[in-house]
Amino acid sequence: LIMFGGSADGVGYVNDAWKFNLVTKTWTELKITTPKPPQRKDGVGGWSTSLKAFIISSGQGTGGFFNDVWSLNDYNGSPNWTRIDTNSDDRPNTRYGAAGGLHPGATTLYISHGFSTKRHSDSWYIDLTVGKDKGQWKRMFEGTNPYNPNAPHARCLVATDMFTKDAFIMAIGCLNGGGTGGPCPAIDVWRWKGGKDGSWDQLDDAPIPMTRADMARHWSQPNKVFMYGGEQPAKQYISGTKIKVGDIHVLDTDGGSWDSYEIDVSNGPSHPLSRHRMIAVKTLSSPLLDGIYSFGGLING
Repeated sequence: LIMFGGSADGVGYVNDAWKFNLVTKTWTELKITTPKPPQRKDGVGGWSTSLKAFIISSGQGTGGFFNDVWSLNDYNGSPNWTRIDTNSDDRPNTRYGAAGGLHPGATTLYISHGFSTKRHSDSWYIDLTVGKDKGQWKRMFEGTNPYNPNAPHARCLVATDMFTKDAFIMAIGCLNGGGTGGPCPAIDVWRWKGGKDGSWDQLDDAPIPMTRADMARHWSQPNKVFMYGGEQPAKQYISGTKIKVGDIHVLDTDGGSWDSYEIDVSNGPSHPLSRHRMIAVKTLSSPLLDGIYSFGGLING
């Protein structure tokens, strides 16, 4: 498991990188002497098996918001960062709390929606491999207006997962403020399907309205996506179903329906506490280690 950046107690924004060994259950900080991405939190990215690299883009940090793309290479040898998008002719607005990411089997990074000085509803991709389009941002969806029922309105703080090489889920989030209106927390769920030439379609609403939850694919059923954690902003969520510590929701990305489960947490703290801004991942290293791993976050309440 690779971890980069975030916001740490008593420190603020950070840009250190760590790896976690799932067998020995130990953390090791990556000692990097090359230039690093600026300190940030709430970016999008992922691991590419073919590139053998961890990719990060967007986010919020001390200097504001970002739209850069960086690659962490050779994490088991001489780890180093390389910026990929320096020569891009076009690029998305800076933003954080966006949807998209990078599927482990792909070399194309997607980013959609998010917030900087305003909330966004456009969608972009960037190719990370060799060729004329390497490192070039391309817009694939111009965005929409608050009155269009056929596309997701501007928002940030979403739950998202790249469930195939060219499709991702964007669920829940915050639509209010930043020059836009709408619920915060939201409950609607959308699927981008078809890659660079794809389109949006709406799935069933999430079981609970919230922001800042995270998603991860099922380890053996690629059409199943877990959603865990999240937050319900107190000033904007007055009544309704509340998040419970043991709640886990599973989305069928084919049919668009949800199943919800509540883990029994009555026998002590052998479970994650209710939180938001966490990390959820699917292991690729060994079937014996398959599962959903959760680390970090901010404890609710």
